[in-house]
Amino acid sequence: MNGTEITGTIDVTRVAAGNGISFRPPPGGVFPDGARSHAFRATLDTEGRLVTFLIPEANGLPNASLRYSDFGTTVTVARPTGAAAAPDALYPQLGMGGGK
Repeated sequence: MNGTEITGTIDVTRVAAGNGISFRPPPGGVFPDGARSHAFRATLDTEGRLVTFLIPEANGLPNASLRYSDFGTTVTVARPTGAAAAPDALYPQLGMGGGK
């Protein structure tokens, strides 16, 4: 770590869906060897919060990046008109509570 920038390596074969970035093996189902030690760069803001995360293209993998902003901003979520709730049994499978 150097000030507000962090550099290192990450095993992209262990990056799971749900965090904004996910990688899949190429046709044939095998990641290149370099995918287990792939470079990344992250930036923190003055309060130490993650604001950017970049995995540059290399080892047969594409660029991937995330940007975080608007910390503390109130978010209002409304169900779209005509939308139906999923069955209650689905929510626990998604790691969520009830479907109401």
